[in-house]
Formats: sequence, C-alpha cells, structure tokens
Amino acid sequence: MPQYLNSNAGQFHFEQILRDAEHRVLLVAPILKLNRRLQELIDVQVAHAVEVRFVYERNKLSHREIQWLDARPYARAFFLQDLHAKCYLNERQALLTSMSPFDYRRAAKYEMGLLVTRQEDPELFQTVFDEAQKLLRAATQLPLMAEAGEAAQAPAPHRTKKPVDWQLAKKRGLGLDAFYARLAVCGYLEKRGNRLRLTSKGRAAGGEAGFSKRYGPYFRWPADLSLEPHGEAKAPFISRLW
Repeated sequence: MPQYLNSNAGQFHFEQILRDAEHRVLLVAPILKLNRRLQELIDVQVAHAVEVRFVYERNKLSHREIQWLDARPYARAFFLQDLHAKCYLNERQALLTSMSPFDYRRAAKYEMGLLVTRQEDPELFQTVFDEAQKLLRAATQLPLMAEAGEAAQAPAPHRTKKPVDWQLAKKRGLGLDAFYARLAVCGYLEKRGNRLRLTSKGRAAGGEAGFSKRYGPYFRWPADLSLEPHGEAKAPFISRLW
C-alpha cells in the first residue's frame, strides 16, 4: 500500500527518485524553477544518459538557469496549460506530494505526500505512471524565456491583433506540436537546445515572440500565414522520448 510521507521523508524520497532512476525521470509541477541541489542531482543523471522531463504551467527560470538547461540535451521541459498536479517518478517509484521540486530542501515547509512503488503496489503504480504519461503527451515543448531580459524585449501582447500560436493552430485544424513542426518545415522556427527560436524568415513572415507571466513564452503570427514549405524542408523536431 502507499506509504505516507511527512516533510523530511518527502525530501528524502524525492532525491531517491532522482538518484535511483535508470533511464528516465518525470517531474510534474505547476512552476518550473530550479535550485542548486536540484541542478546537481540532474547533472549526475544526465551524465549517465538518464532522461529528465519537466512538465510545467509557469516558467520561473532565470536567464542563467535557461542556459544551464539548454546545455543538457537529456533534460527537457514541456508546457501544459492548467496544470495543478505535483508528481515525481522514475521507473519504480512515484511521489505524489504537495512539495515543489525547487524548494524541497526548505525545512520550514510543511508538506504531505504518498510514495507508491512498483514492487509493493504494481497496479496503483501503473495507474499513476500512465496518468503522468498522459500529462507529458498533452504537453508542448515551448521556447524558454526568462521573465526579465529576453521577455522584456519581446513585443507586448496587447499591442498586436495577430493570433497566438495555439489560436492559429486551432483555426488550421492542427495540434500545437504539429503546428510547430509545420513552422519548422517552413523555416519560420528553429530549435536551439531546449528552446524554439524565431528565424529571420519567420520574422519576415510577420512572426513575433512574446511572453506571458502566466503561460510562458509564445509566438504570434499573421492570420493568413502560409504553411506551405519552400525549398528544402527540415524534419520535425519535437519529441518527448518517453
């Protein structure tokens, strides 16, 4: 049966989930933020080719943290609107908790959680694992931008009437992943590390980068944007590898 965890036990098992992972770790939490200890644990795992996946709703990374994440190809972040769940798991353990990954070492926090293991409760573990995978599949890899710096230079959302990416994707009958892949094929976007960047061709086509404090980075495009590729096409680039 699931094991109840208090604050200290939750911190311990959170680290164990990261340390004991053999192939992959999934960290689901509304806020994407890092601390020094979390970066150290992730560094150890990515050095052994363990895939680390974040699913988040709000990006609170600093510019330096984004650069750090970009330099680690085995660590990727995926945006999911309306995410409120917190769940951290590897191949054998799942931690459902009130604790956020970026402040799990703060002793003053009072947390509660449940630990589910594949060995002791395989049916429940599989249910949690499958639900976490659904969240990952529903999420989208978006460009990561700091709340200051790059974000401040982006065009203000209220100054343009161009539809944002998800609005235009819906009008074209495409999922957001497929829409981004089509933009890459057309040469409007390119991937650099964990981020999508607007190319010179994308800017010439009327594309604009923006940032929302609630939803994170996004792009705006003309409503009549052509999605027909010209010249040599690039391969779609978005993959969760889970």
